[in-house]
Amino acid sequence: MRVRLLLHEDLDTSDLRGIGLMRTYVSDTLRERLRDCTCVEICLDELLDDDGVWERARALLDDCLLRVCLGSLGHSYLVQLSLLSVKGRVRSYKGLFPKGEVIKQGEWAEAEVDRGNESFFVGFAKLSAANANECIASSRDSDRSFIFISKHDSVDSVKDVLLEPLLQCLHFGQQIVDITHDLIPLVVSREGIICSNGWDPNGRYVCANLFVRQSLTREIVVELERILQTQHVRLT
Repeated sequence: MRVRLLLHEDLDTSDLRGIGLMRTYVSDTLRERLRDCTCVEICLDELLDDDGVWERARALLDDCLLRVCLGSLGHSYLVQLSLLSVKGRVRSYKGLFPKGEVIKQGEWAEAEVDRGNESFFVGFAKLSAANANECIASSRDSDRSFIFISKHDSVDSVKDVLLEPLLQCLHFGQQIVDITHDLIPLVVSREGIICSNGWDPNGRYVCANLFVRQSLTREIVVELERILQTQHVRLT
């Protein structure tokens, strides 16, 4: 297993492995703003399609993300979308995050968004020591979820900041709601860090992509190097 930190400075052409965000753009303005963003990738590859090695790599990456999310970069939040479904009172009552999950024992918020006779939910949950493992596991569905790291200290303020731009960056299919690449320049250039999980369905690698403003790149790299050193990981 090989562990690397990779820097992607030209996001318009970079091949970001395993990222769920769809590469579409709604305007040249957003493409221009993308040039102010970079991606720092934590990549664990050469897993040889071995289930045991893949599980160890996944656990190592999750532990690294846990330390990032609960570290000094800011407050961390899970942002998650549901599938499209026919509207109904019971579904509206239940919401996105299931009752009894650790997420609902902390700070969270949801919004139901109508689309014709259907709707979908957008959920926000603040990461804490109690729910971070559950939130990070939920964020692996990178088509419809990500971790947002910000100086905002409440889930309501993050909902206020993210909900409107997020709704501008969605692609709708049959029952599917996917987040498009547009969200990166729309949010990162002014508000914080987007962390998106990536993985190879053939089991060859797992990775995490941290999208940041160019001015924060060095700080992020130094913090990730420090975290990996505490895990006794040798970078190659």
